[in-house]
Amino acid sequence: MGLSLAHSVRREVRFLQQLAGVLELMRCEIPGRMAPVQELFTRAQACTSGELREVFSFCSQQIRSMSEPDIACVMDCALDEHAERLPPSCMELLRELGEKLGAYDVQEQVEALQALSARAEAALASLRQGRADRCRSYEVLGVCAGCALAIILL
Repeated sequence: MGLSLAHSVRREVRFLQQLAGVLELMRCEIPGRMAPVQELFTRAQACTSGELREVFSFCSQQIRSMSEPDIACVMDCALDEHAERLPPSCMELLRELGEKLGAYDVQEQVEALQALSARAEAALASLRQGRADRCRSYEVLGVCAGCALAIILL
């Protein structure tokens, strides 16, 4: 149990790092190139791995197949499919990303992406701050529980 808790903390840090990078990429792409949302998701897919890549891939494919896509609805569908494999902090940020992209003018989208990026960085800083101690505690807890179980079974 302790080892899986440590793994989940490390995993959440990895997800938030990728998401923060994607948000920064989008923030730069929107005003500079006026990239369409589908292209933003394709670029995000190329910059991520694992479940995040699958979410962005799903969104990109769905948007490409629709004449007038509802970005928030597409993102909600993607998150519903991957809900059990994404940390809650990432789910919340991705839902908000879906609500903001394409719904406002360029400046408001950039401001929304800056706010989301700041929230991702704050969550990441909070996790990093206690990660080493927490992971070490979780790992020790897992080893102790394993030893206790071994003693009981003997």
